[in-house]
Amino acid sequence: MLALDTKQSLLDKWNTYLRDQQLDKALSIRAQFKQESALTYSVSDSKKIILLKARTAILEKDMPKAEKYLIKMERYLDTADPAYYFYFHFFKGIYNYLNDKFEAAIYEYKLAGRKLKNIEDSIEVAEYHYNVAAVYYEANKITLSIQHIHAALELFKQHQKLKRMADCQCLLGSNHYEIKQYNEAERHYTKALKLGESNGYPEIKKIVYHNLGFLYGEQNKSAEAIKNLKLALSLPGKYDSEHLIKTYFLLSRESYRLDEIKEGNEWYEKGTSLSHDANNQSYIYHFRVLKTNYDPDYNSYGELEDEYIEIINYFVDSEIWYFVEQYSSILAQYYKDNGDFELACEYYDLMVTAKEKMDYKGVLHS
Repeated sequence: MLALDTKQSLLDKWNTYLRDQQLDKALSIRAQFKQESALTYSVSDSKKIILLKARTAILEKDMPKAEKYLIKMERYLDTADPAYYFYFHFFKGIYNYLNDKFEAAIYEYKLAGRKLKNIEDSIEVAEYHYNVAAVYYEANKITLSIQHIHAALELFKQHQKLKRMADCQCLLGSNHYEIKQYNEAERHYTKALKLGESNGYPEIKKIVYHNLGFLYGEQNKSAEAIKNLKLALSLPGKYDSEHLIKTYFLLSRESYRLDEIKEGNEWYEKGTSLSHDANNQSYIYHFRVLKTNYDPDYNSYGELEDEYIEIINYFVDSEIWYFVEQYSSILAQYYKDNGDFELACEYYDLMVTAKEKMDYKGVLHS
């Protein structure tokens, strides 16, 4: 049985390790509490242990377990102190963010923010601002995202948390990329690289090279895009399937743009195969469009109309308006070039409708 002072010290260390994303050390402490009987815990201990188990599950991205502990946390809310209220809604916000429920995450973060003044740990406050910035970025609320990143960055600087400073610079770069401030985006990505290199944070290099590949691709700097994407692929660390598909897509597109058709086809085959394996219908369609646009050996140009109508209808049904706008514009131009002005107007109208829906909902293409 752990002594009371030892128990409190371990609980504090457990939370600090989780806050600083040192999962291995946090799991080591959790293992010690697994050996303890729950009968030895006070109500206060039980509340804190459930809180820490919820945070551990979230850091592990074990969503079923995180949900279980969040439900347990909620039972204590009626008698909870302000800090406990903050952590419950903060963790629930992260949980929703990891499940791509961005509006729900924003709602929970706003509830947590009501008690932010009760949190004495300024690094924890910085973590709150960073996580809020991340979800505002995903919701395409760029101004709000940048405001929260700067709040987080200032606090991380005070404690010389170089890894989190690098993460902030990377997120700033991504925000500026979304609003087409490419020089600013590149500047922040470069800062993130330097911070990562100075602090033994190799994981940030993979992320930054990946993002620079997309940045240069957006500016039609195909050679630079390919160079950075290949650098990202060559570094240790895993991609999830969606990021890997996106990387293959961009490598294929930029190779085609340089008339490197053979290499473009190789990336196309890898991307298409992985899209089917992952059942990623969006990218199955994106690769089909890529083939019609760039590969000179593609023999289905006569079927362009049917291809695009099927693809546009899919994105309309999925309410992914960025791609509705993009592909409707291409089809409208196709009809205009072929003298079918009525259908050209129909798809120009759809393009405008999609843009209006994007502006209204703040839909982010991803």
